[in-house]
Amino acid sequence: MKDILRRYEYDILKCVYCGQCRQVCPTFGQIGWESSSPRGKVKMIHGWLKGDLPLNDRLVDQIYLCAGCEHCTVECPSKLPVVDLIRDTRKELVKSGKGPLPSLKAANDNILLEKNVLGKPHNERMSWRDFEGVTIESSGNTDYAYFVGCMPSYWCSDVVASTIRILRRAKFDFGLIGGEEWCCGMPMIWSGEEDKAKAIVKHNVDKIHELGAKRVLTTCPGCYTTLTREYQNITGKKNSFKVIHVLDLLYELLKEEKLKFENKMDKLVVTYHDPCHIGRSHGKFEQARHLIESIPGMALVEMKKNRQDANCCGGSLSTVSDSLSLAVGTKRIKEALETRANLLVTACPQCYVNLRRSAIEANANIDVIDLTVLVAGAIGL
Repeated sequence: MKDILRRYEYDILKCVYCGQCRQVCPTFGQIGWESSSPRGKVKMIHGWLKGDLPLNDRLVDQIYLCAGCEHCTVECPSKLPVVDLIRDTRKELVKSGKGPLPSLKAANDNILLEKNVLGKPHNERMSWRDFEGVTIESSGNTDYAYFVGCMPSYWCSDVVASTIRILRRAKFDFGLIGGEEWCCGMPMIWSGEEDKAKAIVKHNVDKIHELGAKRVLTTCPGCYTTLTREYQNITGKKNSFKVIHVLDLLYELLKEEKLKFENKMDKLVVTYHDPCHIGRSHGKFEQARHLIESIPGMALVEMKKNRQDANCCGGSLSTVSDSLSLAVGTKRIKEALETRANLLVTACPQCYVNLRRSAIEANANIDVIDLTVLVAGAIGL
């Protein structure tokens, strides 16, 4: 506790209580209590670290009711690293035996047992091949390894299938870790159980090395962020591979004219949702828009909140509170409806799943689709 207080107290004391973080926080927007706002969390964490507040269940719950969307960090005029403080505080909660919350612990136990956060049988990790009718030819060692991720492997197999079909059409050589792939470890790391993630990280790094890959492709922004930042922090060594999100790869393939949009999308009006962990976290805003606008006949209209100011989809809250997750997602769906678009596109499997659930919940007349699925359709696959 002393270490974390020493690391963050100067930043905490810079908070001027302006309230700008409250205006953008998805959790506060639904709950409305000061304790659910970023500045409220910061104040409570500071009080606990100094010994002025008891570590009760209310405090623990509020520390875990955070989507990690980084909107507050971007908005803060004092540049207080709110999300970093919350994540490091969660590590302290784990050390004290108060964290993570039972639902998060169950998700982490799923990773330990079945190597995926959803608790699906590990031996079904490659079942998407049967669902989508995709055959995989082994190419041996390759420069690129495609790290599929848990959500595409089990819940949105159209994302992985579309990605593979696009890469094949572009004659792009890549390999798969396949059935030996494990969860990237992000749920463990973000819930404070970072120590448990070390074996997960080592396994995945070893498998990437066995493929001889120098680059790792991801379709999941969570996997991208974890492989890019967290793996180096946990191993204490610089990655021997570069991590690339599918947004960047598709953008480059289009520039190199290895992708040709053959299907004209007449009268299709599209709006784009920026995923937090590839947008705000890594500044990737324009690639998806360029791809969408390059499709013949397609019109792109922006939501009022877009790019760095985009609202969260709520997906990362689903393990803590499904109702809160859906409420945040429904708010984003309503923003999309205001554009009068008939298609909502995103570039994150978790956003894709939660926005699709939220559209059903809101009985909204809008289709939700992943960018890879859209691109695959546009090139005639």
